[in-house]
Amino acid sequence: MEENSSNTVSLSLSQHGQGGQLFVIMLINLALTILTLGIYKFWGKTRIRRYLWSQTSINEERLEYTGTGKELFFGFLKALLLFAVIIALYSLLTPVLQAQPMLLGFTSMLLGLSFYWFVGVAIYSARHYKLSRSQWRGIRFGQSGSPFEYGMFFLGYLLITMLTLGLYTPFMRMHLAHYSLNNTWFGGECLRFNGKGRDMFIPFLIAIPLGILTLGIYWAWYMAKEARYVAEHTTIQNQKFSSDYTGGQWFGLMFINMLLIIFTLGLAFPWVIIRTVNFFCEHYSLQGAIDLQAIEQSKQEAPTTGEGLVEALDLGGI
Repeated sequence: MEENSSNTVSLSLSQHGQGGQLFVIMLINLALTILTLGIYKFWGKTRIRRYLWSQTSINEERLEYTGTGKELFFGFLKALLLFAVIIALYSLLTPVLQAQPMLLGFTSMLLGLSFYWFVGVAIYSARHYKLSRSQWRGIRFGQSGSPFEYGMFFLGYLLITMLTLGLYTPFMRMHLAHYSLNNTWFGGECLRFNGKGRDMFIPFLIAIPLGILTLGIYWAWYMAKEARYVAEHTTIQNQKFSSDYTGGQWFGLMFINMLLIIFTLGLAFPWVIIRTVNFFCEHYSLQGAIDLQAIEQSKQEAPTTGEGLVEALDLGGI
């Protein structure tokens, strides 16, 4: 930790986890999940998060995860209840809709679009929950904004991207990053992101033919460039973040991870997770120094249950 007379400090990330330790946790989780007919997976996911958070440090001070399996479980039940209500209503309306083909078609289209809205809501809700249950030095992370509003943005930008045959992709990604990052908090300090889709449009156009010619490999270089751009345009207390990994480094990480998964029939997955987290810790940093003493506890409202929609939609992830 570097500190000066004005009580500001520079920040650096470190990862201390070991694949063998995570393997044991995941093995026990698997056994208990089988014995409980799948119910334990919510508590298992919580154990994994607590391990990963506790093994990640900022300036050698560990992160802490305070979520519980019970919160994830009840979030999942709430999502199932929501979908059960939607299915029940659709079933009740089916006889009426079948008599009116145009109305049936409109309703089917509406349901199809609502799925992507739910995906957006699920992504943002999951991020909100994980941030609210993460803390460093006793200060909680948080997220403002609305998952329902994010879902509408996600759906709208996705439709525009489809209508433009994918050309709107960099604009969509920057718009969504703008909403997410400008609603991300550490205590009472909010991140600021000012990236623009137009800045990534030309690199994206170049990546299309190169991606085709290299059978998709070049996209690693585009994604690395985008990651550097997002980091450099994100600030906290007017200090910029930075990312320095290259496309070659990103491709190397993903390629070796894939080989580990294939040749160990998935048994190396814990090591893959540790390698990936360690990669990000090594390549992300804050360029300047921030005043930690000026950061107060988060006032963002925390959700009472976990990211049930993510589980219900089977979007996966830790």
